[in-house]
Amino acid sequence: MKSRVVTIFLVIVMLISMPSINAKDDGISNKSIDGCSCHNGGEDSAEVTIDLPQEYSSGQTYSLEIMVGTDLNGKGGFNLAVSSGTLSTSDPNTKIVSGEAVHSNSNSRTWDVDWMAPPQGTGTVSFTLAALVADGNGQKTNDGWDTLSIDVPEENLPPVISNVQITPTNPTSSDSLQLSYDYDDDKNEVDSSSISWFKNGVLDSQGTILNSADILFINYSKTVRDDVWSVQITPNDGENSGVIVNTEVLILNSKPIASNLSIIPSGPSQNDDLTASWDEFDEDGDTLVNSIRWYNNGTHQIELDGITTVSSSFTIENEEWFFGITLNDSFEENIQNSTKVTLNLINDIPTLENLQIENVNPTTDLNLSATWDFLDGDGDEQINFETKWYLNDVHQSELDDSLVIGPQYTSKDDLWFFQARASDGIEFSEWYQSINVEINNSMPEVMANIYPNSPTNNTDLQLNISSIDLDEDVLTIEVEWVKNNSIITTNYSDITPNKIMSNDTEVGETWYANITVSDGESSVSFTTDSVTIFPDPILERNKGIEDFTTVAYVQSITYGVLTMATFMLLQFLLSVKATREEK
Repeated sequence: MKSRVVTIFLVIVMLISMPSINAKDDGISNKSIDGCSCHNGGEDSAEVTIDLPQEYSSGQTYSLEIMVGTDLNGKGGFNLAVSSGTLSTSDPNTKIVSGEAVHSNSNSRTWDVDWMAPPQGTGTVSFTLAALVADGNGQKTNDGWDTLSIDVPEENLPPVISNVQITPTNPTSSDSLQLSYDYDDDKNEVDSSSISWFKNGVLDSQGTILNSADILFINYSKTVRDDVWSVQITPNDGENSGVIVNTEVLILNSKPIASNLSIIPSGPSQNDDLTASWDEFDEDGDTLVNSIRWYNNGTHQIELDGITTVSSSFTIENEEWFFGITLNDSFEENIQNSTKVTLNLINDIPTLENLQIENVNPTTDLNLSATWDFLDGDGDEQINFETKWYLNDVHQSELDDSLVIGPQYTSKDDLWFFQARASDGIEFSEWYQSINVEINNSMPEVMANIYPNSPTNNTDLQLNISSIDLDEDVLTIEVEWVKNNSIITTNYSDITPNKIMSNDTEVGETWYANITVSDGESSVSFTTDSVTIFPDPILERNKGIEDFTTVAYVQSITYGVLTMATFMLLQFLLSVKATREEK
């Protein structure tokens, strides 16, 4: 009986003296970044691998194999977290906890996890992985673990070209051709599309929109009636090319044009003969047939058809006369009317003064506006006007009769002036000329921000700078970081122009940046909004979870040992009682 009592007591002593912490068979989350630091093997004491794709396609599911290896023989475990997408598994040794993948038991060193990629436009996805190899002795010593952090970029899809159009849609030989289209890229990368123009199937010109916007145009000097012009666009974002798009137009006949229609004299009296004058032109070089009609007070004078000069015998004071000229090139005809003249006393010819371009110091982003003062001895109002614009002394005929020239026509260092004449409804003034104006340099523009806008002591400060220059000058950018209203000098160790590392910031600090952009002639400055460094909630939470888990685990083991000891003591007392009763 004594030996029986001693045996039970030894069992109780052994249970009480057992280690209070064993290897954890069930996986835990929120360890993918910090790893299994409670195990004394240390980081890099094991080798962990995961077969991730080099880039991902949105919505696609990828099968990932996780492996951990070391010279130790024993148990294994892991924790995988991903910044975007969804993790799932059919592996019996794996489970999903709070969106993260962990081991469901400690019997394996390889695990299978499925990852469904996030929607298009998510961008780079970050994977963090920690894995452990334990020797199974119930202690935290002599174990191995390692961590990985891998970024997987989103697949770059080729750009798409749509709404391709050549304008005008029904061009003539007097029209320039302009190409337009819509460019769509999943990552909003710069349009690097190539464009090829073909005339009657033969390559005429080619280039990329990135190098020259002129590739979008074909000057009217190249177009001839009955030519077929086609354009081929190959969309490209600098990396990938998309589906080639083609379109074409047929060059139609240009209408013949009558210009400079006038009645001589411009201010006739009832005693003056009226003579019609005009110039005629056909872009296609066709032979023209003309016919003339005269109108008195709006009524067609049939008896005067075909007559260039109307005798004063047909006119009286205060009548209003004009003529119409019809030009035919054998394809189509064009009818144009002259200005009207009224037979009265001799008219004073108007004059112009103070011709000037309204903005005397224009830049490439401003309009050029023509102004003048109209003077007439009869007190007549200005009824009509004509203008001619000159760029570097070359007449820009496409801008004739314009009062305003948009910035799309101007470039830095251009010299512009205009000529003008005006009419009082009876006759035009002489041509007058403005002074020259030079197109000046446009100031560069800059915008910048610091991101994230609510940084922590665990995030880097990134500086995003966007700058443009309408003159396409080469820009230089200078960055000055300011911490707590103190400028950080350039010899500060871990500072790059666009980035402040997290280990160089502390909680409570206020940061902003001053940016200066120069185009070589002028410069502008920009100051970002300031950001304040906050404590990282994830670091604080993980620290609290680790401390709580250790205490709870020790308590549960101790409780279990005490419960077993109590049970065995009760069995011993019952045995003693039974022995006494037998006696």
